[in-house]
Amino acid sequence: MNGDVTANSGGHRLGVALSGGGHRATVWGWGTLLALADAGLNRQVVSIASVSGGSIANGVVANAGDYTTMAPGEVEDAIRDGMRVAAHDGLFFFGPATNGYLRRFLVSAGLAVGAVVSLVIALVGAGRRWPLPWWLLTGPVLAALVWAAALRRKPASPPLLPGAMQAPLLGAVVAGGSLAVAYLALTTSSGGAALAAAVAAVAAVTALLVWALLRVFGRRSAVVDEALGRTLLAREGRPALLAEVDRTVHHVFCATEIQSGDHVYLTPRLVYSYRAGRGTPGRLPLSTAVQSSACLPGAFVPRDLATGPFAMTRPWHVGGDEPPGVPPRLVVNDGGVYDNMADQWEQGYDGRAERLSGLVDLQPRADVLLVANASKAMSWSPLARGSRVAAEVQSLTRTVDILYDVSTSHRRQALVDRFRADGRLNGALVHIAQSPFNVPRAFSKVGDDDQRRRAREALDLLERLEADPQAWARRARADAGVKTTLAALTAPVAADLLEHAYLLTRVNAYVVLGLGDLPDDLAPFRRARFEALT
Repeated sequence: MNGDVTANSGGHRLGVALSGGGHRATVWGWGTLLALADAGLNRQVVSIASVSGGSIANGVVANAGDYTTMAPGEVEDAIRDGMRVAAHDGLFFFGPATNGYLRRFLVSAGLAVGAVVSLVIALVGAGRRWPLPWWLLTGPVLAALVWAAALRRKPASPPLLPGAMQAPLLGAVVAGGSLAVAYLALTTSSGGAALAAAVAAVAAVTALLVWALLRVFGRRSAVVDEALGRTLLAREGRPALLAEVDRTVHHVFCATEIQSGDHVYLTPRLVYSYRAGRGTPGRLPLSTAVQSSACLPGAFVPRDLATGPFAMTRPWHVGGDEPPGVPPRLVVNDGGVYDNMADQWEQGYDGRAERLSGLVDLQPRADVLLVANASKAMSWSPLARGSRVAAEVQSLTRTVDILYDVSTSHRRQALVDRFRADGRLNGALVHIAQSPFNVPRAFSKVGDDDQRRRAREALDLLERLEADPQAWARRARADAGVKTTLAALTAPVAADLLEHAYLLTRVNAYVVLGLGDLPDDLAPFRRARFEALT
C-alpha cells in the first residue's frame, strides 16, 4: 500500500478549511494538519482558511513556521503547547491566561450586585430611623443566596465556578452588601434637602460600581486577544504580527462584518471585505486576527477594527450606497456566523482573485479542498414547560441552534454536491460525526475501480488497527457532542479528538481523492502517540 505521495496525489494544489467549534475544533484541526504532514501532503497545501476554534489551530501552526516544509515531528512540536492548553489549562472561562481577568470581573459583579441591593434598602429605609447593626447581615445573606442559587454543587454536576473563583465573588458580595449600612447611615435619619443629597450620593456610588462592572465585562474580547498574544501566538516575548506569518501557505482567518453581513478575510497579505474594500494588515497582531475570527456572539464583544491602518481602498463598484466608500471601521465577530466551515475562501476564489487582480498577490487557486468540519451535532434537549422567562429564553436559544444546524447541514450537502459536479474544485469532508468506517464502506460498493480498491485498503488498515466499528460509531457521536468551549477539554477527550481527526483525514483523503497513502507501518496511528501530545 506504500507509494509515492506526489504520484498518488497527482501534484494537486490543496486547500484546507478548518471549521469552528471552540477547542473541539482546534484539536480537530490539528489532527487533520498532522495527518496531512504524515502523508507528505503538507507540501502541496496552498491555503489554510479557518473560523473560530479552527483559527486557533491555524494561528499556532502559522506562527511555528512554514507548514509546507514541516516534518511530522515539527508539526507535533508546533501543536504541543496548544494541546496542553486545550486539554488541561483552558483559555477562557477558565484558563490560567485569563483567570486574573475573571477574578476582577467576579469582584466587580459582586460589588455591583451588593451596591444595587444596598441602594434599594437605603431608599426604602429613608427617614425611617432603622437601627443599623442588623444590616451588617446583608452581605452574608446575599453571599449565602448567591452560593445556594448558582454556585453549590448539584448531584452529578460540576459547580458553575470552581472554588478558587467562588471566593472572590462571595467576598465581593459580602463587601458590597455591607454598603447597606453605609447607605442607611446617610438616608435613614435624613430628611428634606439632606435626604436628597444622601440619595444622590449613594446612587452615584452605585452607578459608578455598575459602570465599572460593564467596563470590565466589555473587555473580554481584548482579554482573550492579549492572552493569545502572550502565550500561543507569541514571538520573541511579544505578540506575533499577522504580517510576520506570510508563508508559502496562505493562512486565512475568516470573520464576519456585521454592518454589511459580508465575510472579512484577515491574512498576512491582505484585509478584505467585499463592501469595505481591501488593504494590508499593517501591524495587526496575529492574536487579534484569531480572536476576531473566534469572537462568538454573546460570549465576546464584536471587535472594532479601524480601516485607516490597513490603508484600505475599494477600486470596484458595489452598487448603491452600501457604503459609498471605504467605511471608517470594520465591526467583526465570529467567522462562523457567515460560514462555519471556512470553505468560502476557496469556493469564492475566482471572483475574488479577479477583483483583486494586480492589487494583491494571492496564492494559487486550490483544485482540491479538504474541509475539517468539527461543527457540533444537535442533540435531544427537553424544554421546560410553561411560559416562564427561563423557558422562553431556552426556547429562543434552541431555535437559534436549530437555524444554525440546518443551515450548516445544507452547506455540507451543497459542498459535497459541488465536489461531485465541479471539475474545477474537487474535495472531501473530514466530518466529526463520521466514523472512519463510513467512507470506505460506502466507496467499496459505489466507487470506481480505483476508489473501490482504495476503500478495501482502508478497511484492511482498520482491521490491522483492530478498530471496532461499533466502538468507532460511539466515538464519533461522543466527539461530535463535545461542548463548544474554550475551557479545558481534559486529556482523554483531547486525545480522542486528535486521534479521530487524524485517522479520518488519512482514510477519507485516500479513499475519496487518492491523496497520500496508507502505510504498512502502524506506529503513526497508535493511540499512545496522541495521548503523548496531550
